[in-house]
Amino acid sequence: MNGTEGNGSHVTKFFSWLDFLVFGIMLCLSALIGVYFAFFAKKKQNTTAEYLMGGKTMGIFPISLSLIARYVETIPSYSILTYSMEEIPS
Repeated sequence: MNGTEGNGSHVTKFFSWLDFLVFGIMLCLSALIGVYFAFFAKKKQNTTAEYLMGGKTMGIFPISLSLIARYVETIPSYSILTYSMEEIPS
């Protein structure tokens, strides 16, 4: 993202053409993956349980990475909430 400064206190941010290009490519790639799995995948997920559980075929490594990423992501959220609650006068 590029930014232009006005009078020194106001910063206006906008997307450049490169940002729009990367965003568009990622959007198209995501849509193509969805279309592939919806229409061309060999193994279909026919029931809600198969969809929600992923067919119970995931190994321990991807599940572990997912749990660790979720845990690490929540740490900054808690610290921001704690800091903002300390600022509230009682």
